[in-house]
Amino acid sequence: MALANNKKSLIIAAASAFVVFIMFAIIALPNTKQQQPKQVAPKYQYVITKNEIKSGAAVKEEDVEIKEYPINIPNAYKATGEVVGRKTKVKIDAGKPVMKSFIKEIIVKDKEEPKVYLPDEGFRAFPMLVRKNDFPSFVVINKRFDIYSRENSMKLENVRVLNLIENAKDSATKMLVLEIKENDLKSFIKYMGETKGLIFLQKNPGDIGEYNFIDIAELDKKEKELKEQREWELALQRYKELQEANRELPPVQTISNSEVPNIEDLASIDEPKVKQVEVIVGSTKSTVDFKETNE
Repeated sequence: MALANNKKSLIIAAASAFVVFIMFAIIALPNTKQQQPKQVAPKYQYVITKNEIKSGAAVKEEDVEIKEYPINIPNAYKATGEVVGRKTKVKIDAGKPVMKSFIKEIIVKDKEEPKVYLPDEGFRAFPMLVRKNDFPSFVVINKRFDIYSRENSMKLENVRVLNLIENAKDSATKMLVLEIKENDLKSFIKYMGETKGLIFLQKNPGDIGEYNFIDIAELDKKEKELKEQREWELALQRYKELQEANRELPPVQTISNSEVPNIEDLASIDEPKVKQVEVIVGSTKSTVDFKETNE
């Protein structure tokens, strides 16, 4: 009898414990759900069109903006700087993500090597340093201009520029490479050392002309020598003309000594005697000398 009562008490206690557990679980379950982190969908940022962009038009800064999207969009641009200024392949409606397939690719050209100009036959490449402050803007590669010396001792017309080289050792100067005729190099180098400076003159676009080196000082020297030669030749011609004129004069007659009176004989000739005669005219009286002659 006592054993039966004990079993009954155990069953009741177990049932009570189960009910308490269920009640505790019901109460604790909502709290457990509240403590769990709420899952949020990831956000993505893409370039979205604010306005409609026509096909072939350049994208302007006011045409696009950055917006968040809840889903991942492959091949969509994520920064406006990647599309602004570039042209579209197709029309893009307003409010659409800008896809990479919508925008024309940027073609990067290989950097072209500067063309090298070589002197023509009979010419040489002559390098000269020029201060950048004195360097005119019209002096460019493969173009022609004129050079004069400040003393006006020489001039170089229609000289061609073969190259312009930055001076790595001196940032204030630039290397100018000119095309000079071989026969003119000696004179040009001479004046480069003697002159106090050069004057660069721009060519008229319609005045192409040909290369011409003029040694003004040498021409002046030759002109002076030629003038002196002409003066000498003129003086010689006058001298010859005088000689010819002298030949046309009658011959000089010589006088023999017998025809010339002796000086002593001339001294022995008696001087004629002088007589005075009074001449009275009115109230005036004067005297007049007369020489006596044998005639």
